[in-house]
Amino acid sequence: MRYATAPVRSLWALMALIASCCSAALAAGCEDDPEQQRVVATFQDTTSALASEDWARLWELSAPEARATVTRLTHDLQAALLLVDSVYPPEARDEARRALGAELLEGVELDAPDAGPKLLSRLLSGSTVDARDGATDGRNASSVTIDGQHAVLHTSAGEEYAFVQTEEGWRSQLLGDLLGDDMRVAMLRESAAAVRAAEDARQSAWKASRDPHTPQGAYNLARAAASEVPPDAKTLYALLDAPARQALSKAMETARSAQKLVQRRTTRRQRKAGYEEQGLTIYVDVDSDRALYLAWAATPGFVSPLTTTSPPKSLDGDPSGGEVTILTEGGERVPMVADPQGFWHLAGAATGIETALVAPASRAYEALSAP
Repeated sequence: MRYATAPVRSLWALMALIASCCSAALAAGCEDDPEQQRVVATFQDTTSALASEDWARLWELSAPEARATVTRLTHDLQAALLLVDSVYPPEARDEARRALGAELLEGVELDAPDAGPKLLSRLLSGSTVDARDGATDGRNASSVTIDGQHAVLHTSAGEEYAFVQTEEGWRSQLLGDLLGDDMRVAMLRESAAAVRAAEDARQSAWKASRDPHTPQGAYNLARAAASEVPPDAKTLYALLDAPARQALSKAMETARSAQKLVQRRTTRRQRKAGYEEQGLTIYVDVDSDRALYLAWAATPGFVSPLTTTSPPKSLDGDPSGGEVTILTEGGERVPMVADPQGFWHLAGAATGIETALVAPASRAYEALSAP
């Protein structure tokens, strides 16, 4: 609603305007133009639906842009409500939900045919004020201006009411203007924007955190290490979980047993060739599980414990339970586990170590142990 002067001060005042508007509009010459008559009729039907709280009819008579305003508001509020638990601490969540109009959205399904009318009934029902002061005196419609698919109804008080022509006929912009002027709607929009801003800040903090006491911090350390060329194997080793460390220990233990068998069958000068023949060289040249991992990381066959370096987006699971899954922006899932000291580690790397380091050592031992 575009006002040249002060707006009509209530919905009932608007109805009082329509009661005299139509006859005045026709007297001004609108009766000679069927399209102008249709605009006036749409105005009358729209305000009648508003006054009688016929929300389905009001929705039907409203312009597509006005209905889109309600739809966007519904989507924005419901999306913000879904973020409350991740953005706010438990003690602040109830207040945040109230600020987002949780009660307005109760039972409203996104994209359902009755979603718009339902929300209108909760936003606008009972919102009128007393109009017995004659606020609408002198506001009779004076003309209707039509420009292609758009029309404006002008009143004698200088007010303008916009309409748009659709396949169903003329539709009013009144609903969008009412919502645009409504303080409650403005507060709901501000609350949704505040939640989005808090979520953006949280996401930025997640992407920047390097605290291994949090799953996202440990993951960020790992993805930074995995992104280096060559990979930062020292950091990756520190972030391996217990099963992965155990697999490395098993690889070293099995390789040492195989190494002893080679030593029994060869002279000192033959041993290097014997180790190479059995594929044991990488094990012989290291003195610890960590050194074995670093040596492996320097080879073309290294398998990174991460299959993605996409930034973290959210968590699946409760960190207090010691096991969560990082959900990345790329849609990947990265399992994480916490140790007794509260440090988080990458889970699931043991399989790659079993294949690349344990299995070759086991094959060498079995071959050397055969009669």
